[in-house]
Amino acid sequence: MEAALGPLISALITVNLPRFLDWLGEEDGQEFEALKNNVDTIRRWFDAIDLLIQQHRLIVSKDSRNFRKEWILPLRHLANKIEDCVDQLQATKTKKARDFFEKRIDELSKESKEKHVELTKYFSNPPQKKNDAPDPPAAHEAAPKAHHEMVGIKGVVKELRELVVRQSDCQSERKLRVICIVGFGGIGKTSLVSEVIDEFPHTWVSASGKSAQQVVNELRDKLRNGLSGANRKILCHLISSSILEEQPPDEDEPVGRVIRYYDKGKGIDGASLSSNLAQVMNKGVHNKDIHMLADNDSGKVLEIKNACPGTPQFVDTNSALNKKKDASLEEAREFYKGKGAADIASTSNHNSEVMNDIGVLGASTKHVGRYLIVIDDVQERAVLEDIISSNVLRHMEVDSTIIATTTIQSVAYCDSGSGEHQVYKLKKLTSPDDQKSLFLQVAQMQQTDLSSTVEENTLKKVIGRCDGLPLALVSIAEDVRGDPSSNRCEKALRCNVCDDHHISNGPLGRMQRVLFYSYHNLDSDIIKDFLLYFGMFPRGHPVKRDSLIRRWMAEGLNITSDDGSSNYLNCILEALIDRNIIQPIPESNINVVSSNIKENVKRCQLPGMILEYISYQSNSEQFMHKWLYHEDPPKEYVRRLTVHNYKDDRNITRAFPNLRTLAVFPTKDEKDEGAAVVGLKANFADYKFLRVLDLEECDGLNNKHLKEICDQLLLLKYLSLGGSITEVPREIARLKCLQTLDLRRSCPNIMVPIEVFYLLPELKHLLGMFQILAQDIFLVRKLEKKLSDGCQLQTLAGFVIGKRRRISWLMIHMTSPLRKLKIWCKSNADKANLTHVSETIQKFIREGISMIGVDRSLSIHWKEGCSTDFLDFSNEALGILTSLKLKGQLQNFPQFVSRLEGIKKLCISSTGLRGNTIITGVRGLKYLEYLKLVDDNLVELVIKSKGESGQYYFHSLKQICLVSYPNLPRIEIQDGALKFVISLHLHSSQLPNPSFVIGVKHLKKLEDITLISQGDGDHNKENMDLWKEEARLHPNRPNVWEIKKPRHGERKW
Repeated sequence: MEAALGPLISALITVNLPRFLDWLGEEDGQEFEALKNNVDTIRRWFDAIDLLIQQHRLIVSKDSRNFRKEWILPLRHLANKIEDCVDQLQATKTKKARDFFEKRIDELSKESKEKHVELTKYFSNPPQKKNDAPDPPAAHEAAPKAHHEMVGIKGVVKELRELVVRQSDCQSERKLRVICIVGFGGIGKTSLVSEVIDEFPHTWVSASGKSAQQVVNELRDKLRNGLSGANRKILCHLISSSILEEQPPDEDEPVGRVIRYYDKGKGIDGASLSSNLAQVMNKGVHNKDIHMLADNDSGKVLEIKNACPGTPQFVDTNSALNKKKDASLEEAREFYKGKGAADIASTSNHNSEVMNDIGVLGASTKHVGRYLIVIDDVQERAVLEDIISSNVLRHMEVDSTIIATTTIQSVAYCDSGSGEHQVYKLKKLTSPDDQKSLFLQVAQMQQTDLSSTVEENTLKKVIGRCDGLPLALVSIAEDVRGDPSSNRCEKALRCNVCDDHHISNGPLGRMQRVLFYSYHNLDSDIIKDFLLYFGMFPRGHPVKRDSLIRRWMAEGLNITSDDGSSNYLNCILEALIDRNIIQPIPESNINVVSSNIKENVKRCQLPGMILEYISYQSNSEQFMHKWLYHEDPPKEYVRRLTVHNYKDDRNITRAFPNLRTLAVFPTKDEKDEGAAVVGLKANFADYKFLRVLDLEECDGLNNKHLKEICDQLLLLKYLSLGGSITEVPREIARLKCLQTLDLRRSCPNIMVPIEVFYLLPELKHLLGMFQILAQDIFLVRKLEKKLSDGCQLQTLAGFVIGKRRRISWLMIHMTSPLRKLKIWCKSNADKANLTHVSETIQKFIREGISMIGVDRSLSIHWKEGCSTDFLDFSNEALGILTSLKLKGQLQNFPQFVSRLEGIKKLCISSTGLRGNTIITGVRGLKYLEYLKLVDDNLVELVIKSKGESGQYYFHSLKQICLVSYPNLPRIEIQDGALKFVISLHLHSSQLPNPSFVIGVKHLKKLEDITLISQGDGDHNKENMDLWKEEARLHPNRPNVWEIKKPRHGERKW
């Protein structure tokens, strides 16, 4: 079902209607027999519609944008009407009302049949519509040369050029090099490549919209065709002019320009020319030009003469300089083979008209050549794999380079089979000064043109709208550049880049095409619908991964057979992250740039310009309506509503009777950039069918608001509240459908009634800092069986343990289905409670044995003064745990941690233990993939590769994060240690000097170094430069990232 109809309609047909049929059976099977038949008929007609759409897709063109809009809105409206009727029927008590809705269901059954007939006719004879899809953004051979100074990428350009020209003295180390540049469309990948290769000969192939085989064939044709024709040219130069000096021609030189180059003693890698390979460059030399290469060491001079119109002539000028006799191509091969003084590479002029063959000169010899090939906009792994595995590059054996650009991370990080694989992930411009400089430069404006504070503020909004995306800044700036009016910033703020029906042929068109194809070229309509959901959030709002998944579950979008599992939804989100459409927020993710980024993202967001586009599409498809509170409310049919810039200065008077989702985001306080302290002035009785209610950002909510919600919104599945809520009312038991209760942004130590744990059959996620109501503590033993049978919690994060008894006893009887457990122990927690906490922890770990394949997380925090004896259970039988977080002072390292052999993620924070003590305790964990140590007392760290017995440590560790304030300790990584680590994160007040981290070169697989500090200054800049140099000399040349992040205080509890 999901293949064609999308998640919303599919969820109704495959999940909600079957549940409704079950409910009818429980009510009275005979009484609702006709109704059950009608509901079943609706399901069959939608199955037929789904099959019809799938069959039609097999014969329509790839661009099915118009086709989607022909059916998605009518079918979505029909599905909404069915869902409304089902909800109302279930909520209705009187027989008269039920009879009415039964007739309505019968009408909808007939309407489903009519819709099938309509679509059948439409698909049989579809209207002939002109394909108005724009050209793909990367359809051209190469990006046009930028007419403005490149901002923010000078270091990357320099580094990539070094990779392109780098050679190795050792023959065994000379390998084909693949450089993948990855990032969202418009981030500047193609422009960066054009800047890097501008002075170098290259072959450029666009992979946009082409299959792997088509790309291979096109590359093969270009390389072969380069040798044919009378105008074939072979031009020998060295890449770097600093290697060669040009000697002026003698007056007695023959007709035609003669240029001699002499080796200045050192090649690119410091060796003489005789050990370096010359590079072929296209300088636009005419047919009569003669080029020579001279090696001072050997005295040999090679003259390459391109005679017109015949075959090029090769003359050894040292032995027969004046004979000028023709030399055969075979003689030239022998010369190269013997001397290794020059290297022939594929070349093209800037119009891609003249190509050289990369294999012909070496086809029958052992000659090896250097080549530079660009494959732009790769969208499939198979493209690079097929190019490298095919015989088209069978002679590209040493020091040659393929540069590929892609928007897909899995393509960039895939093992292409090359000898060396580098990945560069481009980031948006983060510096406000860089963004402003680029915009003013392209718009041909000066700072003095901003004559007023209003214009300055307008420019800030324009830059904020572009959100650091270079193409957005350049396109909008170019669009207003020729405007004679003085208020160009206001025009830049108003320009529309979202309307697919009016794609500009001017500067804005480039940004419009990127946005168009980023959305419409997604693999399926399933992913599109999930992406449209992001239209809910304001610009810059961090979206928590787990909360988003829970929303989707509450919306009924999980259409897998096991509706208790979120694996399907996680895969959808990871697919969007993989394409760089959804981007992680670096400050909240330990691994923001490594190859397995998708699995580690905690918070994410849409970049500003793509968010604007998705919000526009979401509204036009009537998926999610956005209401800016200072404007009039939407008047059309609204199913999902997000309210931005909300102020509680007036009531929400507009009723939305069909509303299923409501999210409210208050206006921001410009001073502290926090949410305004507002409640919600609305009549919840007007939203009685609401499923998802997100008021997390409303800090003015109180106990009264929560009670009103519990009285009115009986179908609620997801509830997230901020504010000053101190107690959950007993009326919460009325929300029988509630799946998630999230009070993390409310007060600590929230009191909850015991009914939460046995009278809410659907509750799976309870989030906040909770304690049991004092009067309910004595009911725990009496309700032991109900608590054991009725509690379906998967997430309990979490409980506060203090002096009150029975709380820990309650936890023992709830652990069976738990996947995530979080416990806070106060300094006054008594011994009996801590004993029960210890039993709870052990039981939670043991039950992992029966939950193979399920990620299970345990987090334990304790205040200073709390006894830690409850962690001493090393002699007890343990089980399986995926993730563990320990935070609090310790006298000794807890031995049970060392026995958790199956653990993958471990965070140990604020223990006061020395770093080497912790390392000793965890180094034997065979499956540990991520280790984070947070402590101001780590002192010196020495990480060894193996012990005295020969046992190797950290078999699987891929990511390590060290946090210490104010400064990091001296760290030594011995040779052979951490050999699988790909990501290194270092946090401190100031960036550490790389000399304090010894042995980074031993991390052979290292891809990324992330440095997080609190401040700026010359010290940080100097150390950042040293780290970049350290990375440049590293065998794997890892990326180096700098993040400035203030150190947040600990939440009070």
